[in-house]
Amino acid sequence: MPQDWKKAIKDGAEAWNEAFEAAGFKNVVRVVEFPKNDPKFSAFDISNSVIRYVPSWNSYAQNSLHVDMRSGEILNSSIMVYGQLMQGLCLQYRVAVMSSDLTARTNDELPENTRYEILKTYISQMVGNCLGLTSNARPDGVYPVDSLRSPSFTQKYGLSPSIMGYYITYNYIASEDDVARGVRLIPRSIGEGDKYTVKWLYAPIYEAKTADEEVPVLDQWIAQEENNPACSFGFPSGLRFDPSSTPGILGNDHLKSMEYYMEHLKYALDHLDAWYSQGDKDYSKRAELMKWLFNDVGFKIRMILSHVGGFRYNLGENGASYDFVTKDEEQKYINLMFRWMREIPQMRQRDLEKKMGLGDDPTFMEVWDCFVQLFGRAELIYFAQEKGSKGYTAEEFVEELSRRVWAPTVQGKSSLTGIEKTMQLSMLGTMLLSSGIQVLPPMMMQGQQVPQGGDRKVATDLYGAVTMTKLWGNGVY
Repeated sequence: MPQDWKKAIKDGAEAWNEAFEAAGFKNVVRVVEFPKNDPKFSAFDISNSVIRYVPSWNSYAQNSLHVDMRSGEILNSSIMVYGQLMQGLCLQYRVAVMSSDLTARTNDELPENTRYEILKTYISQMVGNCLGLTSNARPDGVYPVDSLRSPSFTQKYGLSPSIMGYYITYNYIASEDDVARGVRLIPRSIGEGDKYTVKWLYAPIYEAKTADEEVPVLDQWIAQEENNPACSFGFPSGLRFDPSSTPGILGNDHLKSMEYYMEHLKYALDHLDAWYSQGDKDYSKRAELMKWLFNDVGFKIRMILSHVGGFRYNLGENGASYDFVTKDEEQKYINLMFRWMREIPQMRQRDLEKKMGLGDDPTFMEVWDCFVQLFGRAELIYFAQEKGSKGYTAEEFVEELSRRVWAPTVQGKSSLTGIEKTMQLSMLGTMLLSSGIQVLPPMMMQGQQVPQGGDRKVATDLYGAVTMTKLWGNGVY
């Protein structure tokens, strides 16, 4: 294990003692060095729970659990820390906060304290899994957005009430001036939600003689926190249907959160070349950072589109309940998506792209992806409509998109912008695919299309949309 990692790893693991003390225990988690010159010790022995370094190019860590399925007792829980972990964490940190943290604007190592904090936080999350806590999709969206710009609030409460979010989310809402005033950019290790969960899992119930007798008390603890968002839990879903469970999106007002995000993204892209030119003669570092900045845009799009055709999933004493998003809420996020599709191309860094060499236009791909993801919400809107939603019907939704996309053509505009063409092409392609008129070509196991032969008029791209290659040659696009 690199020597400069050890303190952060030890402190990140032992941070959980704060939660255990709240549940009535002291010094539960202890991290010690491997014993030296002890032939009986083995890191592979199931009786030893270890944090072990693995010399590998992987940039993450993995944990393992061995559990007695009869009782739920954790018999062994270990973590493998891969050799490129710090490199991966530093890249994620730079991408998230280069617009606000002056010390992140370098290709050299980040400051020692920053590296300590991001590794400590990451290990705390990994150790939480080792203690039996599951990942929670809800805590990132609990705190008010403006509170995440407050030095006193963020230093006391961090960025969310739990370290057990699906991702380590850094404070992309804070500005450069906010950081100068002392706003925290890195999550605190343990929050209110973690203390509540540790209490529920581990605190002894002395009056209970059997596991069944514990249940009423455990249910009572849940009922006490029913209206406390800091102690709430959210399931993730590949369908992105729940706007209250959007890991990676900070703050309880996503529209406001995204205002800050896009403002800081534009600032970062405008200064990327100047900030990261030193020691980057082949432009590889700047190319990687640009790629990850735009990848993050795609991630944010997928998360916040849960406000279109979505519903909030709530668990209470009477079981599950569902609150469908309103038409007004959906319209605000449709407006946001169309605004993004017009603003993202303005963020293109043409001069830097020319220096980096051949490559796709990243802004074009993001606009394409944005529209395809938005159009894809029609299926969830149709589902919500069947269940009694008062939001858009599927027909109204498609009509809304069609009205916006084809407006320039309907109004007789003679020359369309590239974005207008892209949206029209995207809508045409997605409608062809969703209609069943144009079927997807057969795929081989490796994911490539099976050669069909002949003059194919339609080819699917990586996003599942359609590229009208034959029509381009006829001057349609």
